[in-house]
Amino acid sequence: MTSPTIANVYGRCVDGLPEGGVLVHGDFIKPDGTDWDHEPGRFEITRHLDFLREAGFVQPRSLQHFEYEIEQPTAAQTYLCLVATK
Repeated sequence: MTSPTIANVYGRCVDGLPEGGVLVHGDFIKPDGTDWDHEPGRFEITRHLDFLREAGFVQPRSLQHFEYEIEQPTAAQTYLCLVATK
């Protein structure tokens, strides 16, 4: 399942940036490998990177993970910082 919301946000970002512009984005994620049932709208890192590529960004990557908790995450844990270039 895709998220039109985050895909649209990334699409609007790429449209608003000049060529060579950089997007830096922080977001809560669903950790890879967890069985925990997260709230809707949390995606694995790979999905965020796919959404960024689909929007037209090049070389998207994760800069840093924060409070990465797989076993029993709280709503305020497991987030990251992404960067991508137009």
